Amino acid sequence: MWEEGFWDFASLREIDFVMMQARRGLNTPLTSSVGRLFDAVAAVIGLRGRVSYEGQAAMELEALARAAPEQPPWPIRLRSASHLIEIPSDAIMRCVVEDLRSGVEPAIIARRFHATLIAAAVDLVERIAAATGLRAVALSGGCFLNRILLAGLTAALRARDFTVYTHRLVPPGDGGIALGQAVVAALGASHLQ
Repeated sequence: MWEEGFWDFASLREIDFVMMQARRGLNTPLTSSVGRLFDAVAAVIGLRGRVSYEGQAAMELEALARAAPEQPPWPIRLRSASHLIEIPSDAIMRCVVEDLRSGVEPAIIARRFHATLIAAAVDLVERIAAATGLRAVALSGGCFLNRILLAGLTAALRARDFTVYTHRLVPPGDGGIALGQAVVAALGASHLQ
């Protein structure tokens, strides 16, 4: 699928090995993390294949996207199965690869990726709202350190009359989780006395 030199951080042998692991389910746990999708897009477009710290590829992808004008999203359709609604990462990655192979600049791809996540998230929220009647949305998780994603999704949801809650005092990523765990532990310890 990939030609030699497609990525500067991995040889074809390494790529084939990782693909074999994924096919067999060896050391390739499934994830629902949007952060891993940012990592994958950054790697595929040749921006960052190896990272030195958490969030590095995502931050660089956001910076690259800022260098491009706004773009329309790719035509991604959500998937529904049982009680789950999924943003199809495989379809997003296909669009990334198709654009890259068509000669689209990485900055444009990065911007379209952001636009696609925003559009898909809006679609997801609207489906949940239609099923539940809820009109309030809390945006949390490390991906909301990304200003393009946070500002774009907040604006799109507010334009559709959703109340949007975002972090102000506590970070939306792991730092907020750690604080929450400490609060729960403290409350639990106080109930033991």
